Amino acid sequence: MATYSSSTTSLAVDPEAAVERIVEALRLHLAVDFKRKGYVVGLSGGVDSSVSVALAVRALGPSKVFGLFMPEHESDPESLRLGTLLAEQLGIETATEDIAPILEGAGCYRRRNEAIRRVVPEFRDDWGCKLALPNAKLQADLINVTDRGQLAEGLLADIIAVPGDPLLDISVTQNVSFVMKGGKVYVNK
Repeated sequence: MATYSSSTTSLAVDPEAAVERIVEALRLHLAVDFKRKGYVVGLSGGVDSSVSVALAVRALGPSKVFGLFMPEHESDPESLRLGTLLAEQLGIETATEDIAPILEGAGCYRRRNEAIRRVVPEFRDDWGCKLALPNAKLQADLINVTDRGQLAEGLLADIIAVPGDPLLDISVTQNVSFVMKGGKVYVNK
């Protein structure tokens, strides 16, 4: 059995050196593997795509990086606003392509809603959907507890469904679509 030891020095990272390694790898892969002159980066306004596009700009300059926003029905408009601000700050060109028709055509929304109805039969297509895992899920993962903060067959879930994002508009909590408590669904009629 292998043993491992760690120390704070083994976790030390030189951020500038790490960035330079990534930037150099981006340049190398673009020229050698991809044989292209620039990158197209999908932008969501989130951390991952923001870091990716910033690294690409650092590697190639803004004229060789193009940002592509791909919102769909349930995208938060704030994400597009934040992504646009970043693109402007980096000086890159962007375009927006609404991918909702593609997702509809491929049946993605329909299949997702069917899966939800297997757990919550009362779920209607016009309710929209946003999955928010409680902080308890993250805490449970840290201590290796597997029966908390999950949606899975055989587990009970407590859910309050509202027609919107309460983090953006708290008033949506005044219009509860249904509540699931202890595995029983209560519909607001």
